[in-house]
Amino acid sequence: MHAANRYRTVPESKVIDFLVLAGWAHAGANEDVSKHAGNALQRSVELGVKYQLSKAGERLFDPVEVINQLKWSGRNGFDRFWIDHFVETERSRVSQFAGQDAGMFGPDALRFLRFEVSLIRSFDLSVFAPGTKVLLRLPLPYASNLTRDVQAVVYEAASCSFAVTKHAERLDIRLEVPRQQSIEIATRISFTTRGVEGLPAAGRLDTKQSEIYLREKEGLIHVSPAISARARSFVTRDDWKTASALWNFLLAEFTCGMIHYDQIPAQAPGDWVLDSSWYDCQLGAALFVSMCRSCGIPSRLLSGYLLYQFTPTFHYWAEAWIEGRGWVPFDFLCWDLSQGGQENRWRDYFRGQLDYRMLTQCMPLIFTGPMSTKFSPAWHMIASLAEDGVEICFQELGGRLIYRDRVAVLGSREP
Repeated sequence: MHAANRYRTVPESKVIDFLVLAGWAHAGANEDVSKHAGNALQRSVELGVKYQLSKAGERLFDPVEVINQLKWSGRNGFDRFWIDHFVETERSRVSQFAGQDAGMFGPDALRFLRFEVSLIRSFDLSVFAPGTKVLLRLPLPYASNLTRDVQAVVYEAASCSFAVTKHAERLDIRLEVPRQQSIEIATRISFTTRGVEGLPAAGRLDTKQSEIYLREKEGLIHVSPAISARARSFVTRDDWKTASALWNFLLAEFTCGMIHYDQIPAQAPGDWVLDSSWYDCQLGAALFVSMCRSCGIPSRLLSGYLLYQFTPTFHYWAEAWIEGRGWVPFDFLCWDLSQGGQENRWRDYFRGQLDYRMLTQCMPLIFTGPMSTKFSPAWHMIASLAEDGVEICFQELGGRLIYRDRVAVLGSREP
């Protein structure tokens, strides 16, 4: 990514909170952990991360620049934060469902569980005049063969009346902007899931579905000549082996970090990834889908929330259709779990299997959709530990909130 002062707008304290989440989530936020995170940030400065000063003299950083520098430094032997803390935190998270030995659990081993999740979404509506009618949205898990009995209760965390329309994959919230020009909408969501979307003993997709999941252009999915040329060098007669070869290529040759999306060319996002050898979970999954489609393998992009008790965060992954197996997942969380593809014990942990997820989008047919609040071309995503869960904040470079999610897994039980 191209570094610039215009991105360096996040206070040091917020960046430290981000590093606490990334490297010490299970320890919880406390003074000692914050000190360790602050030391990691200072080491990144000594290794080249830049900052600027606020009017009050506080250091302002670009979290993308910080995280990417720490990962690069870890891969190249200059700093141990990524290896000792970030990677270990990721492994601790997934061990919640698979046991401490991280055995290669099979999807059939995941019994159905009923989860209860709290999702509170906050909006800054100051760009609208009071009384303006706006549409806001909150995602829901959508019912499928492996997610069922979805229930959602909406209650208001701010004094404002609104109307709610429930759809299969979302809640539409219509209201008039209140005088305080900010609002929180809180939901409590219950559903039963095994987390994996695959269909057992699946045969072929019908023609209509194949056409949908082989499209050459769909959002960040672009089957370009450069992508096709690279992907077809991995083609075999077995779609599972082809998809696995593409997976291995993307794990071995690329780095998973953070992205400034205003630097990604809209007409060639996958080409940018090929040239830069850098992706985040969304771009990595989109490139994998693009490469699969160029090899004639129907594939799709999905997103939702990881249901880990301490860190239930938003995430993207991919699925490819393999005849006889159905929709098979590929999740690039494995890049960090395997320390950049270097540890075979973790390398294929989410190749062909997933753990529990609250699946909310399956593009292009099931998605939350746009709201009255819009993202500017450049923005920051900042995450931190919150009470019982995680806070995920999307804000403009100048600091104005776009929206903030506070996500907590309240519990799980036998259905």
